[in-house]
Amino acid sequence: MGDASRILVVDDDDDARYTLVRQLRRLGYARIEEARDGYEALRRIEAEPPDLVLLDTMMPGLDGAAVLRALHEADRLPDLPVVMVSANDSMDVVVRCIELGADDYLAKPVNVALLRARVASALEKRRHRESERAYLRRFDGETGLFNRSVLLERLQQALALRRRSALAAIVMDDHAQVMVSAGEAGVAKRLAGFAERINARLPGVDTLARVAPDALALILPVTEGEYSVAAALEALARGATAEARPAAPGRWSIGLAFARFGDDAPGADDLLGLAMSAAREVPVQARNRLSIVTPGMRESMRDALRLHAELERALSRDEFVLHFQPICAIDTLRPVAAEVLLRWAHPRHGLWTPGRFLYAVERSPLIQAIDEWVLEHTCRTLRAWKSWLPPVFALSANVTAETLAAEGLVGRIEAGLDEDCAGRLRMELTETMVMHDMPACVNAMEQLRARGVKIALDDFGTGFSSMTHISQIHCDALKIDRSFVSHVDQQPRTAKVLRAMVALAKSLDLVVIAEGVEREEELAVVRDVGCDLVQGYLTGRPMDADALRARLGG
Repeated sequence: MGDASRILVVDDDDDARYTLVRQLRRLGYARIEEARDGYEALRRIEAEPPDLVLLDTMMPGLDGAAVLRALHEADRLPDLPVVMVSANDSMDVVVRCIELGADDYLAKPVNVALLRARVASALEKRRHRESERAYLRRFDGETGLFNRSVLLERLQQALALRRRSALAAIVMDDHAQVMVSAGEAGVAKRLAGFAERINARLPGVDTLARVAPDALALILPVTEGEYSVAAALEALARGATAEARPAAPGRWSIGLAFARFGDDAPGADDLLGLAMSAAREVPVQARNRLSIVTPGMRESMRDALRLHAELERALSRDEFVLHFQPICAIDTLRPVAAEVLLRWAHPRHGLWTPGRFLYAVERSPLIQAIDEWVLEHTCRTLRAWKSWLPPVFALSANVTAETLAAEGLVGRIEAGLDEDCAGRLRMELTETMVMHDMPACVNAMEQLRARGVKIALDDFGTGFSSMTHISQIHCDALKIDRSFVSHVDQQPRTAKVLRAMVALAKSLDLVVIAEGVEREEELAVVRDVGCDLVQGYLTGRPMDADALRARLGG
């Protein structure tokens, strides 16, 4: 029985293509398709991707390298092995194609033994990739634990079958510090170590999964009453530091939610959200303790839904306004930029800061609509102020990764700014957001930078990528998170970490902004380590448009 793999042979030379097809059939490959040029090859791949492409390098119109570039832009190459077929005098082209993502090459005239080996190797690589993707659909690649989707699937099954179950979320409280000292590998090792502790102490665990960069979650059957489950988790939380294995010391918080049944009972996503909220809201002084979801937390969810509806109306009624916090040069303390801050002019309660309302929409499509409102009005402000703004003065707007990667965003920003204003817009993203959809975010960032828009990486040092991936994110500025600035004058080790961060940024030609500077002593340290710009209450509190204009002398 022949191999069932589908192979596409692409060559403009009819004789060469016929010879290659005949050789493949003799090797047992029965499902072979042909394309006479690069354009036909791309149409066939788009209609039904094959398992392997044998691609001639030298073709009129669209040569092998151009086909590879098109496949790369369409994000096809990770799933589609390509073997180049080259005449002896086109080896330089083969090298370029390998650099573009081709897996291997064959020289013409094709040797049958080499053809057999190269095709078999390429198909085996594809099967390995498919197997790896299938694994990652259910498992976390760093810890080997189940992933979030498996946990939610199992939890939904338990709810559907009305099984008495408890869901616990376990959050690593010192995640940021571990990232700085040990990177992603250190975080994964810590989580895997604590997972071993859970399995050793709680043998009745139904499913244990990694549900966030800094968090685990587990499903427990409730067989002896809710109190016994709570007591077991309380003991686990209390002993997390004192008795942990070397791989998993540190600080942990556990949130516990019990499954309920009925028309108003929370679903799997909501139950996980409740448990995660409970874990993250444990007071600092009560770390390594258990927080149980109460009926009041369910009421909080209803409040969030009501607030979500109010925010939808606020957006349609244009109740939002922009405020601005100056960003100053470190040497003169004169404003050279300002961060755009959203405020809600609530019709009954006055001016609200984002901390009072954005939590209700952070996982909703409404957050993207609010982001786009902020960007649109930032662009309007730049156009209105461009006649009097100081040279190179910029406005920085925060956006989520979902907004950045949204279709059409680059075009809308381009339409909202003229050429003079594009260089005055800076978009801020957190590194953790970028890592959740790095290819799409990096693509959008490159398009924006090509149009003159600046990109700043916000809250640097706190995300799960940190220094490991910073060289892959093409940005113009880094904003050092306030946790590395607050009381840095009293913390020599933190000052050393801060100096290393600044050195890293400078080596990549990035502007460094220190956030949250509130004291003269902090300013002295960030100036000493080499920060370029400073932002915080010491140099300027958030203010409305009129106040900023007055400060700038406009």
